[in-house]
Amino acid sequence: MVEDGLWRYGATAEVLAGSNRIMGGVSAGIHETVGGTYRSAGLRLLAGWGGPALELRVDAWQTPGGDEATGGLAFILPFGGWSLRGFLGRTEPDPLTLAEPGGGAGGILLGRRLMGRDPLPPASPPLHEVLGAIGENAKVKIRVRPPGETRVVYLLGDFTLWEPVIMDRDGREWVVELEIPEGTHHFGFLADGEWFVPEDAPDAVPDEWGRRNATLVIEPEDPLADVTLEKATEGAVER
Repeated sequence: MVEDGLWRYGATAEVLAGSNRIMGGVSAGIHETVGGTYRSAGLRLLAGWGGPALELRVDAWQTPGGDEATGGLAFILPFGGWSLRGFLGRTEPDPLTLAEPGGGAGGILLGRRLMGRDPLPPASPPLHEVLGAIGENAKVKIRVRPPGETRVVYLLGDFTLWEPVIMDRDGREWVVELEIPEGTHHFGFLADGEWFVPEDAPDAVPDEWGRRNATLVIEPEDPLADVTLEKATEGAVER
């Protein structure tokens, strides 16, 4: 049976923080629907060890039909060229279709890439280089050496609002220069449509999708550095 006149508006937000291996956070949401108000609050735990990743979700819901608790455990486990992905938990209520939580859900997917690419060389060049300061931002060159004969590479990061920015080919490397504000940023690459971060990328962290993200830190410029250099130059001239 299809019900007419369904509508929903609202939002859900998540905040995560942690180290390069373990991140924790909270979530909250509210949705107004034709059937009433749905509110949610939850906890998140993400852990990654290079390839393997684990995500734990626990949520408490207030629905027009009463209070509900949902949650689940998702994982990614690569081994020997294979990838094992799975989920086990209790489904969340759907504010749009007004469906209540189910008793439970789970599944396992086993996959293997049929066509591989050449592995990266043992030593990869640094992923970024700070070229200089432009106002409150830094001019940064980002480079990457994807495996095999990659045809097109895009850069995505929080400093691009996760919008793809095409990179230029320079021999075996792909490069792009951007202005990036100070702070800690996370980013990655799309190599021929596939998410890619070098295995030896420093301080790589998992995101909520189980992907690895590289980390880039732009330090604030020291305002005393120019003053110290100027005084040293004046002293040399006086002598």
